[in-house]
Amino acid sequence: MVWASQTLIAQLSVSPQAIDFGERGHNETASDSILITNSGTVSLTISEVKASCGCLQAEPPSPSNLIPAGSSVEVRLTMSSFRAMGLVEKHLEIATVEEDVRPLRVPVSMRVFEGLQLNPQEFKFEGVVGQAPMTHSVDLTRAQVKKYLGPIATTGGVVMASTPGSVPSPSAHFSVKVSDIPSGKRLEVTLLPTHPEGRILANFYARVDGKQLQVPIAGEMFRGIKLMPTEFNFSRVAGDNPGSFVKESVLVSTDSRAFRLLSIASRFTQRPFDSCSIQIEDTSVKGGASATQHLLRATILAGDKPGLGSFSGRVVVKTDHPEKPEVTLSFFGFFAEPKKLTKG
Repeated sequence: MVWASQTLIAQLSVSPQAIDFGERGHNETASDSILITNSGTVSLTISEVKASCGCLQAEPPSPSNLIPAGSSVEVRLTMSSFRAMGLVEKHLEIATVEEDVRPLRVPVSMRVFEGLQLNPQEFKFEGVVGQAPMTHSVDLTRAQVKKYLGPIATTGGVVMASTPGSVPSPSAHFSVKVSDIPSGKRLEVTLLPTHPEGRILANFYARVDGKQLQVPIAGEMFRGIKLMPTEFNFSRVAGDNPGSFVKESVLVSTDSRAFRLLSIASRFTQRPFDSCSIQIEDTSVKGGASATQHLLRATILAGDKPGLGSFSGRVVVKTDHPEKPEVTLSFFGFFAEPKKLTKG
């Protein structure tokens, strides 16, 4: 007697094996579907469908776990370009409970202004209310690749407040200009002195080769006193780097009027241990004298029982400047272990 036997196998396949969303502009979203098929002879159980990046979403994120032999489930993939530049390559990984089934990886890609170079990547301003306009520019050029030797077709050019979901529209506080340069286009934005005091947050938009280009506009608008920088960013504080305990900021009169610092007060919003403290002093003048410029030095102190952890807070400086009686700076960072030296 001959016994007939059939080997039962678990096998997973996907179609298509890769997705290319093609050429896209900024903040575009593209979708397509893949079919996950159990091409074996026994049931499979999906344990995870995981995207390699937050810009890639799978729907449903957890498809029907059990896939009978010969059956399939559909998963829809959505990818967002955000503000990427160039070739964007991500992937989706599909795993099963069965240890003998190798996870599948589905490459997903899109090209966002591939072959274009933007230098610098954003507009940065430090303006003063009521003073002269400021103009900054970024250049948009093509890389030396045969495919991209043609002219850059740029139309439009508007700025808007960065409100999520807003429609791009002109702003009364900026003027824009797009001009030709030998290798591409020059995008110019002028900050007008009518912009209110405080954070500068906006976007420059233009149509480039028929697609939307977005360039962030950021910075600070000052009145009376300019801060450089506006925070004490300690970042990593450790004993192997004594300089990491000290940061400085300069307060400069924007109208050439001398001013005094009447008081300096600090407050923690987060502190890793009780002995942690911060010391702020004006190192540029003595005895509270008037000056058109003051140098503030901040020293973070670990105390007698140092530990590890993050800290943050703010510093309030009272002044006698008629345009700016008070300025506020933030401070933040974390205490870290000293880096270990390696031999060799």
